Amino acid sequence: MPLPARWSRLCGAAALIALLVSCAGLPAPARRDPPSWVLQPPPSDDRFEYFVVSSTDSDGNVGAAEEGAALALLTQINQALGVDVAVLTTADARSSLDSFRVDLVQQVTQRGSGRIEGLRVTDRFIVERDGRATVHLLGAYDRRSFMAERAARQRFFQQREDLYLGAEASAVRAASDGRVLDALIAYVQAASAAADAERDGIASAGPVVVRSLQSAVALSGGLTVEALDGPDRVPVGERPSQPIRFAVSDGSGRPVVGAPVELSYRETIGGRSVVRSVQLVTDATGVVTHRHPAPAAVGDVTVTARVESGRVATLLSQLPGSVLAESRALQESLAAARATHSFTVLSRAREFVTAVIVVDTDASGLPMTDSRTAEGVIEALSAAGFLLSGADVDPLILIGRSATESAVLLQSLVPSRIERAIIGTATIAEWTERDGYIVRVSGSLSAVDLNTGAILASVSGIRNAQSSTSTQAMRAAFLSLGRMLGRDLAATMP
Repeated sequence: MPLPARWSRLCGAAALIALLVSCAGLPAPARRDPPSWVLQPPPSDDRFEYFVVSSTDSDGNVGAAEEGAALALLTQINQALGVDVAVLTTADARSSLDSFRVDLVQQVTQRGSGRIEGLRVTDRFIVERDGRATVHLLGAYDRRSFMAERAARQRFFQQREDLYLGAEASAVRAASDGRVLDALIAYVQAASAAADAERDGIASAGPVVVRSLQSAVALSGGLTVEALDGPDRVPVGERPSQPIRFAVSDGSGRPVVGAPVELSYRETIGGRSVVRSVQLVTDATGVVTHRHPAPAAVGDVTVTARVESGRVATLLSQLPGSVLAESRALQESLAAARATHSFTVLSRAREFVTAVIVVDTDASGLPMTDSRTAEGVIEALSAAGFLLSGADVDPLILIGRSATESAVLLQSLVPSRIERAIIGTATIAEWTERDGYIVRVSGSLSAVDLNTGAILASVSGIRNAQSSTSTQAMRAAFLSLGRMLGRDLAATMP
């Protein structure tokens, strides 16, 4: 007989309640409790160094959390090894460290084993909750392998220290052997390497920077350059027969062998004074020998010798500003190591009776009635103490002839008491009428030996003059040209 509908509904509700009650009575899914090592990392023992690390990924990515844990394990192991990897900058050290990092991460994330000798991940605990993933790792590092890795890193660290401590030791040996310049360079190299290491955090490097520079300053303070000998008087145009010698010695008076020395002096070329320099190296006796070229002008010549320190200066420029005072002290000390030798260049030209035979021409090359250029030459040579005499020769014979041809001709025309002659031509080069008259004249003169016909010296030049009349402008220009060329000859005639 069918049950009433109301009774059927009551039976269904009762069955549902019974099902729910029976389900509630089932045990909940098992959840692993954290291992004891997560809460209390195990202490290291005679066999292993233990490391416990963890990393959480907020997006729930277990792989990312695992990689983070691997990097945390790397950091903890590096700290335990006791050598700051940041200071290991040599190529071999960086390669070793990079390989160690890659192998460790792969060993953790790819569950490989044996990639790093003696290291293994003995347990891992993963927690996924509230959309986050956390990975805990327990690493065990065989103590013998751990100590071997520490020793390897200490060797790399020693290599870094050797960059400056080794250079400093080399400087001490070089100074002891009398190789002062080698010692100075090694000291500065030690300071430079130590400065780099100090920036990388190596505490022992800081004192080496200052100590090396102070040692270099003390060593350079004893460096001396002495002028030994050289010529006193040299005829113009002749190379000195005696060389100039300088000696370099250290604070103990010992000769400095192999030291670079720079010699500098002024010389006249084409009427202009230029500075020349010569690079020499001291010999086995600490001496440099310089054979001076033939001077081209009379006057005093000074040769300066100094220890060449360009390489030291380059190294000093790379040091940090914190040792600027020491760097400057070293540069000033090296600059003070110098000496000079001076000699006088003389001319015998003042001992010879000399005639001046010069013709002035106009712009078309025709001779002019007077020779203001000759007057200017005579004025300059007289002021320089030359013995001058008239030759009683018509200057027009010079026109169209070279200096050599004129010298040969004058040998038969000039009295024998006259031994030399200043010959040449001056001409109007340009004529301008502007605010009066501007005249430009040019000329070339030669000093000749009337006994041999040889040309002793030649000079040339250009002068301008301005005046209210053309005649005054011409005379002033020729006279100025003569004075200039006369002074040049007085300075260069042998």
